[in-house]
Order: sequence, then structure tokens, then C-alpha cells
Amino acid sequence: MSAVDDLPIFRCLGMSNIDPDRESLIFLNDDGSDERLTYGKIYENTNRISRLLIAAGIGGGDTFALVMRNHPEFLYALFAALSVGAIAVPIDPRSKGRRLSYQINNTGAKGIILADELLENLNEIKGDVKDIPVLGVIYKEHHAVPLSKTYPVLNEILENESPDPPEAMVELDMQAPAQIIHTSGTTGDPKGVVLKADRFMVYSMLADTIWQYGDDDVLYTGLSLTHGNSQAVTIFPSLARGLRSVIGERFTKSRIWDICRKYGCTSFSLLGGMMAGIYNEPLKENDGDNPVRRVISAGTPRAIWEAFEKRFNVLIHEWYAAVEGGLAHNPPGEGPIGSFGKPPEQFIEMKIVDEHDNEVPAGEKGELISRIRIGDTEVTYFGRRENLRKRRGGDGFGAGIYAIRMKMVTSILISGREAVFAGRVILFSRTILRRLLENMRVFPRSASTGYQLHQVHPERVIW
Repeated sequence: MSAVDDLPIFRCLGMSNIDPDRESLIFLNDDGSDERLTYGKIYENTNRISRLLIAAGIGGGDTFALVMRNHPEFLYALFAALSVGAIAVPIDPRSKGRRLSYQINNTGAKGIILADELLENLNEIKGDVKDIPVLGVIYKEHHAVPLSKTYPVLNEILENESPDPPEAMVELDMQAPAQIIHTSGTTGDPKGVVLKADRFMVYSMLADTIWQYGDDDVLYTGLSLTHGNSQAVTIFPSLARGLRSVIGERFTKSRIWDICRKYGCTSFSLLGGMMAGIYNEPLKENDGDNPVRRVISAGTPRAIWEAFEKRFNVLIHEWYAAVEGGLAHNPPGEGPIGSFGKPPEQFIEMKIVDEHDNEVPAGEKGELISRIRIGDTEVTYFGRRENLRKRRGGDGFGAGIYAIRMKMVTSILISGREAVFAGRVILFSRTILRRLLENMRVFPRSASTGYQLHQVHPERVIW
């Protein structure tokens, strides 16, 4: 057993006997250069960032914002949060203006770590975040951004700080909050979903239970590390399984096949719109000549599914999930084309229901609801009133518990008091929700089902 094994993130993933010299992650920059990480390098730089956080007074329960594209420093900071008991707040690098300042302020960030190319975005809102210190700026040579004399240079900190574990490192607590991932905010301000440390472990377990990666798999993603997809499909499964992964600075539809050929990638993860973008690229004679065996996709259009597989000589593994919870997947050859499949039945139950919450017959459209089969779920939106909490009662929830469709409402007061919500997410249908908002009074509903509603395209159904 080496000292590397003691890094909290590695312990969280159940890793042991780690070879510090083994290459694990390759970060591919936009200019074609790459940065290769061994487990030992991850260990040392995570410790360095941990020391930076401690020196800034950031520790148990404190939050800090992480604003950058896919760079190694993103993961060092994310892992360091676990080491010191802090909570990382990854922010989509496309965020600007009020959207950016809102996510920083809403989570009560005590510091900001960012990349050089996003300095301009930060400077535009510095009046809104003037009391929040910048802990460090990482500079990348290919960005050609001049050094700022205003903020600390993260490159220098990583070069000069001790790589040893800090004395103030906390005990690993799997139930402690570790990161806050924001929703898309399509119906208002983004909501910050608080994820506990055990979510990293759950993501790592998907390598075998869902993705069924083999020892010879090499993974690729160009999806932002600020979102759950890249973490659940690529980062944590590959770390835990000892697989090599390639992480692009950002998604590229024109270079993705060349990247996979260069690095021998056997699987990559995409969103549905990206699949269409790749498919619409000009035809090439070598489209089917690539090492990719499987594309893990969330939302492949049915119209191009089979043609995509044939043209690029791959199989599509379709899936659906929400950062709040719920997951279903359709492995190659198991379910019909156009479906995201079924949930892992030992863990999750899903149904499609009408507006009265009655299960609809096969082939009919409805709303997708889900619940976990074992234990209770607590969904916490940081700094908001509509957190979902477990309540006592004979059935585990108590009688007369009320819930709302989270993505449609920002906050709500009922009869002059704050609404209380169940531990497992139970949501009113559109009709009842509309009445609730119009009349601002409580409509009784049994809480015994414990289902969570998901908003998905009506054709993306379970089978």
C-alpha cells in the first residue's frame, strides 16, 4: 500500500494498491497538445490544491467556485474539496453576466478558481462578486492570455507548494456534501443540486453495472466536467477501473474520429444533439475505420440511429438520467431503436403515467416517474426552499405530504408557511400543479408511491 492510496477521492472510489506511475487521464487541449496525468500526479496536485484551500480558510462545509473548461486543474480542485471537507461548485464555462454571478453568490462561495480564458467573464461581474477572492488562475500556453497581476497564478502554486497531504485533511465522510451541480435553468435561475461524496462512488460503480467496460477499453469525452454526464460515464468509472481516458478541452464534431484513432479510444459519450452534428459532417471514406466500438448517447435521434451505427461501424448504448436521480439505459441489441431503455430493476423503478398518475398503456405518451427501490432519497437544492426532505410517518413519509414539479417553480409558500416536501420526490400532475399555483392552497395527495417525475421528450420512452 502506497501513500497514494490514502487520497480521499481514491478511498471514496474503493481503490487500493495504486501504481503512482500508471497513466490514467489524458487531457487534450484545443491546439492538439495534451497533458498526461498519472495517479501519482493526481495525488500530488490534489494535495497542493488542498493546501491552497486551507490557506484561504476554506474547510468543512465551505463552498468555492470552479470556473474552467476541461483541464487537469478542474479535477485537482474537485478532489481537493473532498480532502478538506469543502464543497466544490463547478460552473458551466459558458456562464456569463448575471448567470455567472448568481451561481457564485447563490452558493455562498468563499473563493474562485478559474482558467485564464474566462478572466474577462469574471471581470465583467467583479462588482457583484467583489468580496469573493480569486484563489488562483490557471494559465494555458495555447490560450495566449497575458498574466494578470491582479490574481494569484495557479501554475506557480502547483509548482511551489508541497505535494504532501496537509495536516488539516479531514476524515472521509461519504454522506458529506462534496459538490453542487447546477441545473440548466431553462425556467429561471439555475438550481444547485447538492451531491454527497457517495455520488462519486455510485458513478464509479456504473463502470461494471451499466457500461460494462472491459480491461482494454479507452474512454473519450468532450463533455464539460461541470455536468454529471462526463463524471458518470467517463471520469469516475475510468479511475476506479484503472482504465485510460481522454478528456477533450471541449467537444469537437469535426475532429472526434481523428482523436479516437490517435488515442485508440473504444468508447465515447455524447448528447443527442451532438450525435446529429457528427452525422451531418461531410462523408469520408474512412468514416467506418476507427477503434470505437460503442457510443454512449443521451438522446440519439431515432431517424439517424441505424444509419449512424452503419456509417461509423459502432453500436449505440442509449441512456437517460437526471442529476437529481433516476437512470435508465438501452444496451446495444436489447431494446427498440429510439428508446432509452429500462432502469436497473434492482435499484430503480420507472413508470409512465397520465395526468391522473394512472399508468398508461403501451404506446401511449405520458409523464415519466421513478423511485429508488432501496433506501430513501434526499434531493437538496442549495439555498432554496423546495428541498426534498425525509419526513416521519407510518409509511415513511406521513400523510398529506405535498410536492411540486421542481423545474416549473422556483419557490412557494402555502397558507403563509413554507411548503414541506417528501424525501422521495413525488410531484403533482400538470393539472393539479396549475390549480395549486392559481389558488395557493393545499390539495391532499397520498405520498405512499414515492415517485419522482422527470421531464423528457415524449418519444424518449421506456419499453
